[in-house]
Amino acid sequence: MFRSKEMRDRYDECKKSDEFNSGCALCKKDTIQEFRYWRIVLNDFPYDRIARVHNMILPIRHIAGDGLNAEEIAELFEIKKKYLRDYDYIIETSNQRRSIPDHFHLHLIMSKSSLDEES
Repeated sequence: MFRSKEMRDRYDECKKSDEFNSGCALCKKDTIQEFRYWRIVLNDFPYDRIARVHNMILPIRHIAGDGLNAEEIAELFEIKKKYLRDYDYIIETSNQRRSIPDHFHLHLIMSKSSLDEES
């Protein structure tokens, strides 16, 4: 829905690879910005139909969303208030749509349309 056919095909091919399936793909990602409990990483398979920038925020600890502790939840709330203002959308997919369900993450989107609005 949010990825072009080319990006979906690239993503589907990657999901079949040994590298993707050996350990958590999100745990292996390089960090753009790090907080006490969270970090921001680049999405290698962005929602390219809608996003000019597509990052993800995820807990440093490998954990599903229902396993987050009070400190992690509180810090995420603070990060969203202070640091994520430049993003147009913060997207959380449902369990049925998650391709990596065992490591909680939110999608951080700067939309292509916001570029048009600035002109």
